[in-house]
Amino acid sequence: MVDFLKNKKAIIFDFDGTLADTVGIWNKIDQLSIKEFCGLDIDLEIIQFDRENFINNHNDGKVYENYVIFLIKKYKITKDVDYVINRRREIALDYIINQVDYKENADKVLKRLKQLGYKLVLATTTARRTIENYNMKNQNLIRKAKFDDIFDYIITNDEISEKKPSPQIYQKSLEILKLKKEECLVVEDSIEGILSAKRAGIEVLNIPDNYAKLSQKSIDELSDYKIKNFAEFLKLL
Repeated sequence: MVDFLKNKKAIIFDFDGTLADTVGIWNKIDQLSIKEFCGLDIDLEIIQFDRENFINNHNDGKVYENYVIFLIKKYKITKDVDYVINRRREIALDYIINQVDYKENADKVLKRLKQLGYKLVLATTTARRTIENYNMKNQNLIRKAKFDDIFDYIITNDEISEKKPSPQIYQKSLEILKLKKEECLVVEDSIEGILSAKRAGIEVLNIPDNYAKLSQKSIDELSDYKIKNFAEFLKLL
């Protein structure tokens, strides 16, 4: 057995950037939203920087609603907050249903871990509404590994009041699993997620994501384990 699975009974997965390539998609959604609201064509790298910086410095449960307010102020959008939030959701829905997919071999790893008898948890600060759309409407995900069939528990943004790097989401995972910290492993891609897990006292396996590369040195220092990708993970099982 590989070191990071020794004595483990449950594996807790982040979704965005870990199991799925979604960070770039959300950048594109914001780019399209800004262009529709005020006619500006903003570079994706600027959007990525602004969103990451905002989320990292706003830890309350309404971070995404507050991020929309940030966009309204920055780009002098004349529509009200509720309209912008709802329209952004409409723009996002097509991407959520048709373009989000598992990273290569991630679904195979999930299925293999399930076969081996591990409890699997999806712990994501994505909204419950979005997770339900993935689970019920996204054929890329459904065909490969439907959430309801794979995960024993799903914890979303709706069940927590503090974002990562607060340990809250992983503390809640422990409560639901009724397991000791040392019996669990978190799989994460971002510095915020890794800090969250470490603050909850749980060991972390890092699978790097391209959008987290600027923080990779700190990620390497904090992570208990690291592998290159899910293909490597699969070979180790």
